[in-house]
Amino acid sequence: MAALALTTTPLISIGLPVFNASRHLKAAIEAHLAQTFPDFELVISDNGSTDDTVDICLAYARRDPRIRLHRSLLNRGLNWNHRQVYLLSKGPYFRWAAADDLPDNNFLACALHNLEQHPDALAIFPRAQNIDVDGTFLPTPLDTLDLSSHDPIDRIRSVLLGTYQMTYLQGLFRRSALAALPMRWNYIGYDFILLFELAIRGRCLRSDRLVLYRRLHADQATRALHTRQTMATFEPAASPYAVPHFVWAVARIRAVLRSSLPLPARLAALALTLRHAWWHKHLMCRDLYRTVASALRLTNDTPYRL
Repeated sequence: MAALALTTTPLISIGLPVFNASRHLKAAIEAHLAQTFPDFELVISDNGSTDDTVDICLAYARRDPRIRLHRSLLNRGLNWNHRQVYLLSKGPYFRWAAADDLPDNNFLACALHNLEQHPDALAIFPRAQNIDVDGTFLPTPLDTLDLSSHDPIDRIRSVLLGTYQMTYLQGLFRRSALAALPMRWNYIGYDFILLFELAIRGRCLRSDRLVLYRRLHADQATRALHTRQTMATFEPAASPYAVPHFVWAVARIRAVLRSSLPLPARLAALALTLRHAWWHKHLMCRDLYRTVASALRLTNDTPYRL
């Protein structure tokens, strides 16, 4: 597609956080430039890459004015970079992208159409199709996440009890919905809490026509969350003596308590959240054990082995 002049404020902003992503980056950028909906900006934030990532991004930015590259000389972590691309963008609709994954050519057009048809919806999530490094289809787990209900308890229950891949960040969000969230991004797993906060606040759509090709490969950071090196990739300032499942449980409880839900719904949501924490007490105990063992130098494992 030929480069198009940007409007003052593009309708859709796409945030692409990258770090040493040269292997699949060209395919990811090309998938966005091939979108049938052209009024977007692609905001790329490089997190101190040491491979060819920056050169690839610069080459595309010179070709297409919709692409903007921002660089950090230091690796500030994946969490920081996800927040950074959001803060650097300006469109009324926003989505995060990944350097490994490929949106279908009609992704933006389909997502925007659905949100415009349902003005009460906060976001729309894609249907994921897993692929390998060569683009061959892989088995994709059953996805039961459904936040389309008008009942917040149904939505919260779906987040807590459903089975799904964490690809929802690559959907399309109303900026106003994201702006209402705390947007901390200061601990590993905040995307779990962001989804929970969205479920409290309103409906989110799903569409089988909105396809995201999710690439699975051995170099993914999430494939090795137990290593200290990968922890540093996500959050360099994170304490090695953290207890993630405790953090998530407390964050969910806080989200319910500060919500604007009517009192009966808030109490029901709190009961459901506390019950979920109780069901996962073994994971909290595991966090505590690993933290103590790591502090005493009894193991090189970390609490982030999920």
